[in-house]
Amino acid sequence: MRLPLLLLWLGVIHLATYAKATQTLNDTLLPPMDIPLVLAGNFAELRNNHFHAGLDLKTQQREGIPIRSVADGYVSRIKVSPWGYGKVIYITHPNQTTTVYAHLQKFSGTIETFVKKEQYEAESYKIERFLTPEQLPVTQGMLIGLSGNTGSSAAPHLHFEIRDTPSADPLNPAAQGIRINDQTPPMIQQLWLYEPWKNLDQIKKRQIPMQLPQQGSWIASEVRISGPSALGVAGFDRQDGAANRNGIYGYRVKLGDQVLYEKTHQRFSFSDDAKFNYLIDYPQYQKNRTMVRWLFAPDDQKQGWFTLAINQRDTLHLEVWDLNGNTTHGKIPVLGTVADRGISPPWSDATAPQGQVTILPDQPWQYQSGNWQINIPQHAFFEKTALLVAEKKSGILIGKPQIPMAKSIGIRQSMDSIPEHRKPFAALMRITEKGGRVFVPTTRKDNELSTWTKILGHYQVGFDSIPPSIQPKNFVRQQKLPFFNFLTFKISDVGSGIQSYRGTINGKWMLLAYEPKKAQLTYDADHLVDAPGVYEIRLEVTDQVGNQSVFSTQITKTK
Repeated sequence: MRLPLLLLWLGVIHLATYAKATQTLNDTLLPPMDIPLVLAGNFAELRNNHFHAGLDLKTQQREGIPIRSVADGYVSRIKVSPWGYGKVIYITHPNQTTTVYAHLQKFSGTIETFVKKEQYEAESYKIERFLTPEQLPVTQGMLIGLSGNTGSSAAPHLHFEIRDTPSADPLNPAAQGIRINDQTPPMIQQLWLYEPWKNLDQIKKRQIPMQLPQQGSWIASEVRISGPSALGVAGFDRQDGAANRNGIYGYRVKLGDQVLYEKTHQRFSFSDDAKFNYLIDYPQYQKNRTMVRWLFAPDDQKQGWFTLAINQRDTLHLEVWDLNGNTTHGKIPVLGTVADRGISPPWSDATAPQGQVTILPDQPWQYQSGNWQINIPQHAFFEKTALLVAEKKSGILIGKPQIPMAKSIGIRQSMDSIPEHRKPFAALMRITEKGGRVFVPTTRKDNELSTWTKILGHYQVGFDSIPPSIQPKNFVRQQKLPFFNFLTFKISDVGSGIQSYRGTINGKWMLLAYEPKKAQLTYDADHLVDAPGVYEIRLEVTDQVGNQSVFSTQITKTK
């Protein structure tokens, strides 16, 4: 009986310790950096096609700031990529949360050693590894890396997240123990009034006149309402010590004392990103990049919508606030009126206009004409949509970029009509509304070009016969170097874009870090050049359609 009792006693101690860690983690959470925390980006703020999953913390406009684990745990995931989060560490903690540290310049100590070993074994700069608790344990305050600017980062900063481990849902770090100094209320930039529709492309809206921007308390001019209506708002929040325009934490709309809509940003699911473009005025965003947040549910007339009887007067109250409770409050007088004579709603349940097809969200749809084929999967659109699909001499037209998409659609083009000598250089491209040409990721199979996209518009076949350019940046051919610390190359492509690269030293694969925003490859000297001698350098760079350039030289290490 002693062994079961001992195991039970040890289990109770383990559960008590785990419960204590869970209970006290938020109280003892350390900042991820020793410098003052100043925001460059807020949690759940509106970004291009997604909600921001964490806090962007400034690093004093430089790289190399020590990054520390905010609590005990273990490195559960590591990823290195030229895109997205760049160099990123995921640390899982005993309270069922995971913290994320992204855009790092480099990892520290045993973590860096582990990553380089995995990269050389895979012969790939890009890696992703999932780890067990005993592989790389960390303690609170332990150095895990240095801040940087890797991946899709516009400037040096630390992207920091706290996620619920079981669901992987991002949680608001500022509500989990990471405090940011903030005594500044949010700012309102634009107010919009919306009326119901059957198609987003036929939206009926108007901007509410007021003196803008506004913060604190304000009042707008009276607005006349002739049917069901709802609000949209564009605005931002600022925190102490920074001029950045960050996202707003909370929204509330009331008609008199009745709450019509209320939303705060404590957490969200990454699956919500699929609905992102259905929660903003997407046509407005496509037009001038202004993010107007809908303060209503487009598919639920009970959330955010209101109506008034003819000659009925009331007041809309709009409140926006940050996590520290700083609030901006506005009043919008409203009056119910009769709709203007002769003006009918811009929507209709009738069939699509001539030349257009009606796409139903719950049904797939396929188009085949000439050399073009379009595949629209089920639920690719948020609602019933009238879509213009027309083949042109210059390609194919598929709706307009202002129509938001929930899923990507497939576009295929047969190469039967393309001369054989040009086929190797063919790829799909999108023509922007201003006439620009953008190559899109293209798959070549069975004499077809294909792509998947969430951007509608004008597509055509483009050609790229120009190979990429390779230029050494910090050395010249046949150079003798006393210190072989690192080599950098500038690589670029004027057509379809860089697809892949591979470098070797004396025939052995070399680890090259790719930074697309700098058009740069960097090799940090390691075991491949650990002694004086002559080293053969070879670099191959290939673009999206297969054009390849080769750079080769000898470098002599003299010490």
